[in-house]
Amino acid sequence: AVSCSGLGAMRRGPLVAPAASRPPRPAGAFSLLTTALIAAWQTAIVHDHAKTFPSSLWTGEANPPLNTTCSRLFDVLRCTVMFAAVVLTLKLLILIFIRGCGDSCATCVGRLMLADSAMDAVRWVIWMWGIWMVLMSNEQQVRAQCPGLHECAWWSYIGLAIISVAMIVVGVICGMMGMSPRRPSPHLEAQMADFPPQMPGAVHYNVGGFTGPRL
Repeated sequence: AVSCSGLGAMRRGPLVAPAASRPPRPAGAFSLLTTALIAAWQTAIVHDHAKTFPSSLWTGEANPPLNTTCSRLFDVLRCTVMFAAVVLTLKLLILIFIRGCGDSCATCVGRLMLADSAMDAVRWVIWMWGIWMVLMSNEQQVRAQCPGLHECAWWSYIGLAIISVAMIVVGVICGMMGMSPRRPSPHLEAQMADFPPQMPGAVHYNVGGFTGPRL
């Protein structure tokens, strides 16, 4: 004999492991690809102004020597490149662990995701630093020595901030539109109008916001 609970479980389909036992999902492939493309552009710009690459990433030496504004932009971009390398490595490790061992690596993946979340705080600090350096740039010094460096810094910090805010606004608007009640089509309204009103004790169903007796 099959119990009612067993039938209910079969109707609901296979059991799913609790959320606590499943590894968290990593960032999407699109986000990872976008980060890699931006980091590649930043790396190319830093490489063009570096004295020796990659050692200039941590020494800060540029060739030729840069003026005050360009030197500040170079510093924030080289730090961004080093940070992006760490973030991309961490995200790749998360993907490898999840695809390689699945649920058996839930604890390890969870720790990596925790480290990734901690990186978000550092990302915000570098982001705000970059925005400040771009806003404080001297236009004459930029034109004289580093227009490409300034363009890359502008899109890396201010441009991405504008795009992020726009995406949040679009997401909120789409969410509000999805929550608004939908009115059924006139054809459905005409069909449901033919049903008699509900009677006490009768079994009814609901279609498109209208109820009718079960035949």
